[in-house]
Amino acid sequence: MVATPALTTGQEAGESDQKAIWKLRQLLGDIPKPGDEQASGLGNALRYNFNVVPINDDEYAQIFVGATQQTIIQTPTPTGTQVYVDFDTGRTIFGTPPPTGTNNIIFYKNSSRWRDSTLLEALMDGVRNLWPKITRQVTDDTSIVISQNVWQYQLPVNFLDGNCRLIDVGIREIPASTERFHLLSGWWLSGEGQLQLPPSQAFSPGASVMLIYEAPLGSLSQVPAKASALPVWYAAGMLLGFKETKRVAADTMNVTAEASSNPVGAQQNAGAFFMRQFQIGLSQLSPVRRAPQPISAYEF
Repeated sequence: MVATPALTTGQEAGESDQKAIWKLRQLLGDIPKPGDEQASGLGNALRYNFNVVPINDDEYAQIFVGATQQTIIQTPTPTGTQVYVDFDTGRTIFGTPPPTGTNNIIFYKNSSRWRDSTLLEALMDGVRNLWPKITRQVTDDTSIVISQNVWQYQLPVNFLDGNCRLIDVGIREIPASTERFHLLSGWWLSGEGQLQLPPSQAFSPGASVMLIYEAPLGSLSQVPAKASALPVWYAAGMLLGFKETKRVAADTMNVTAEASSNPVGAQQNAGAFFMRQFQIGLSQLSPVRRAPQPISAYEF
């Protein structure tokens, strides 16, 4: 039986994307390796191929033609000093043909199994799967302003996510410098992202509406410290579980030795292990208990 790492409690502060990516790389054993290459410009060619692939799309990836740094883009229609890079195959397309020269094209890069963008996407899948156990409470007091003879207002774009839940609505009369927000009763939701405010016309045009709502976490930096390992475990489980490692047959290795050194299903088993760690760790977390709030402005 494998012991589940304990989830520690601490300051509710997340971490940067790069720190989470590095933790995941260490867990996967996918530390980027230097793969710098040079090429000689032909004067009339736009396409060049580089051999050390796949290429990691981290901040180290840079291409120079002579002393001029090129701007790496992800669409194959470069112009000027832009260059398109296919990080999987190593093909590049320059916006301007590099001049004739010996090794005057330099591609500084690292090579890794998974690109940073792939790891970040998997980590964000883990963040999204923390809902509804871990959520954030958001206060928005700038999106809606009272208008004359308007009783229906469009909620912010965040509410396109069906997991957002409106908790309370408040309002602040003008001038804002001398008024404070009061919670408002009598509101309801209708349609998709529509807020009905029948009491709105009791306030001056220009009064500010405050929305208090619960929403899923939107970034790694919003993950509480006590749950920071969960997105990493989830990402490792997804990446290992759906991409089995390659097996290369070697003439010098007999079938039994090759099979035992790299058994079928080993990577999927590791993926299933990390996914179990995620599920167990998530179940250990206690839901956040928030302080009760008054029903309306006139009850406090």
